[in-house]
Amino acid sequence: MDRFAEACDRRDSGAIATLFTEDGILSGSAPILIGRPAIAQNYKSRLDQGFGNIRFQFQHYAQDGTWTAGSHAAQYISEALSD
Repeated sequence: MDRFAEACDRRDSGAIATLFTEDGILSGSAPILIGRPAIAQNYKSRLDQGFGNIRFQFQHYAQDGTWTAGSHAAQYISEALSD
């Protein structure tokens, strides 16, 4: 998760996409996206709009890294729109 947050701070959508497998799936409130190119484009759009300041807090996690439970926060930072 640190690599994800750091890539967001750098506004590097390509680095975010590499955290997914080639056929990775991103689901959420937007349409389901499949594959790194679609995921990279989605994050590029978000980052261009000021998405950032990602922070994670994990309360529970498997030692082998297969699952986590916790919370996250993100902001849309208006200053990013003027860059």
